[in-house]
Amino acid sequence: MVFSIFFGYKTRGRSKSGYYFVAMLLGRAVLFTSFLITDIRIFIVYIFLFFSFNSIVSPGVNAIMQSLFDDSNRGKFFSKMRMAASFTAMIVSYGTGRLLDISHSWFLPLFIAAGLLGSISFGILIYIDKKIKYRPFKVKERKFGLVVSIFKKNREFLKFESLFMVYGFGFMAMLPLVPEYLIGVMGFSYSQMGFVKGPLTQIFIVLFIPLAGAIYDRTDPWYIFRYSLIFLLFYPLSFLLVDLGIGGEMLIYAGFLSLSLGLAGITLVWSLGSIFFAKDEDSTMYQSIHVALTGIRGLFGPTLSFLLLRLFGFRVAFGFSFLMFLLAFIGASVHHKLRSAPVEQGTSG
Repeated sequence: MVFSIFFGYKTRGRSKSGYYFVAMLLGRAVLFTSFLITDIRIFIVYIFLFFSFNSIVSPGVNAIMQSLFDDSNRGKFFSKMRMAASFTAMIVSYGTGRLLDISHSWFLPLFIAAGLLGSISFGILIYIDKKIKYRPFKVKERKFGLVVSIFKKNREFLKFESLFMVYGFGFMAMLPLVPEYLIGVMGFSYSQMGFVKGPLTQIFIVLFIPLAGAIYDRTDPWYIFRYSLIFLLFYPLSFLLVDLGIGGEMLIYAGFLSLSLGLAGITLVWSLGSIFFAKDEDSTMYQSIHVALTGIRGLFGPTLSFLLLRLFGFRVAFGFSFLMFLLAFIGASVHHKLRSAPVEQGTSG
C-alpha cells in the first residue's frame, strides 16, 4: 500500500524501468531460489516479496495504457487483454491444482516457472517503458502531501475515490461472509463453493468484459460505475433475502451471476478510471493512490464485516454490505445527474 504511493511519487512523469528491474529481481527472479524454502516462515517471506511488488504493476500498466491508446480504443484493448489473461489464469489454475493433487513436490518447479514467467513479464514492461514518452506531472509536494494536493486540485477524483471506497467496503465485507455462509448455513460442498466463486463468476466476467470495454470508450468511468452498481446491489441482497427465508440455492447462483456482470464493468473502472481523472497529466500517481486505497479497504473491510458477523449475525453483516453498495450507487447517480445538468447562462440587463 505504502510502496504503491512511493512508486507513484518517484516515477510520476518519467521512466519506470529501474523500479521494474528491481521488482523483476526481488519479486520474481527470487523464486528461482525456492529450493531454500524449508519451513513456513521462509515461505511467508517469499510470498511477501512476490505480492509486495504487485503494487507497482497496476500504476505502471495504467500509465502505459494512457500513453499508447486514446479514449476511443483504450477500453476495447484493455478488455481483450483482460479476457485473454483471465482464460489463461483459469487454465493455469486448474493445471496447477491437478499437479499439486498428484504430488506436493510439484510446488518447487511451479514456483520456479512462476519466477521465470514473472521475470519475462517485467522484462516486457521494461522494453515498453523505454519506448514511451510519459506525460508531465506538475505538482511538487512530497509523498503524502502530494496525495492531499491532488485531491484538493481534482475534486472530481476525490468524489470518485470516496464513492469507490464506499463500494469497496461493501465488496470486501462480503469476502469473509460468503464461504462461511455457503458452507456453514447453506450446506454447500467445497467443490460447489469453488464452482460458484470460480468458473461461474469468472466465465461471465470474461464474456461480458468486451461489451463493457466498448461501452467504456463511448462514455466515462462514472457511467460504467453507476450501472455496474445496479448489478452488484443484487449480490449482497441475494444472501440477505435467503437469510430472511426468501428464496434458496438458485437465488444464490443468481447473486453470483449478477456479481460477475457488475465486475465486468468495475474491472474496467478500477484499472482505467484514473486515466480519465488525470486528464493531461501522467496517471501513475493517480493509480498509485487508487491502489493504496484498495489496500486500506482490503485491510479494514473484512475486519469490520467479521466483527458485525460475530456481534449481530449474518443478517446485519449482509445488510451492511448492501447498504454500502446502495450508498455508492446513490452517490454516483447524484453526481452523474449533476454533471449532466445544463449550466444556466447568466443575463446582463
